[in-house]
Amino acid sequence: MKNIEIKYRVQSVEKLCSFLIGDREVRESWRHMQKDIYYPVPNGRLKLRIESDSEAQLIFYRRTDARYSRESNYRIYRTKNPAELNVLLQEAFGVRGTVEKERRLLLFRNVRIHLDRVKDLGEFLEFESVVSGETDEATARDNLGEIQRRLSGFEMTPVAQSYADLLIQQSNKNDP
Repeated sequence: MKNIEIKYRVQSVEKLCSFLIGDREVRESWRHMQKDIYYPVPNGRLKLRIESDSEAQLIFYRRTDARYSRESNYRIYRTKNPAELNVLLQEAFGVRGTVEKERRLLLFRNVRIHLDRVKDLGEFLEFESVVSGETDEATARDNLGEIQRRLSGFEMTPVAQSYADLLIQQSNKNDP
């Protein structure tokens, strides 16, 4: 599966959410607490996502770190037993990092809008424009551009790294 995505650091996910919900084409889907456990793997990235009120997901993805929109190719495996899977993955790979966040999901056409409050990092907005049989890549890019234009009045700073990478960078800066 494939997304075109971009992430921004923002001042207030609440202000963005209020604005977005006022748009007739945007609908709210859900709000969850998420814990992502990242494992060091030789290719791509691997994380186990544990959510409140939802089935856990093992997510493998490949994506470049870029401050502009980028492709992400991914695969998802759903599990009802994340604790046992986590033990196995930790024994095999160790743990690279853990990210805890509150995520609110809004939808605009084929674009998933993530409004995230990330523990120890702050507030972020992420767009994932899904490429599928129903939405080709050109349309996915057009829809991503459209929702970005609608939010052009907000201060948003592009972010290239994953939350795990940002937390590791922050930890390294704090080490003597």
